[in-house]
Amino acid sequence: MTPYGYRICHGKAQIDDTGAKALLTLFGLYLAGWSIRFCAAQAQIPYSVAARALSNPVYLGTAFYPAILDQKTYDAVQRERAERACSQNGAARQKGPAPRAVWQFRLRPGREPLPAGQDRAAWLYEQIETGPADAPARGYAVHMSRQARSALHRKLTAGRK
Repeated sequence: MTPYGYRICHGKAQIDDTGAKALLTLFGLYLAGWSIRFCAAQAQIPYSVAARALSNPVYLGTAFYPAILDQKTYDAVQRERAERACSQNGAARQKGPAPRAVWQFRLRPGREPLPAGQDRAAWLYEQIETGPADAPARGYAVHMSRQARSALHRKLTAGRK
């Protein structure tokens, strides 16, 4: 799909003057502090197109598309977008590794004697209850990551086949 502000003629991208003027209006109003919705309405661009255009680096120019914006304007808009995103969330977004999922496993209180042989692993695995980590424990609680849970399952079922 051709980005807004361009048209394809004889296999080459050309700047659409009307679209380019609307994009420059959009970027200018956004840097002046107006909302994306207001900027889109003033530039007569659909909101969804305007929101995508503000973060689309193709407007700086590529091997196929000629430049509509200069690097300074594009960088200023990206800083403004990042600042607005942080202020709308109340605090800066923290980057880093995603938190690991924590599962809570509870061994049910003893109901039967532990069987011997191949049935032992299946019986042990059936005794594990899962639930949210903050749920009240009904038995012995063990906190494990998803990888630890898989390792426990492999260990308990290793002798069966």
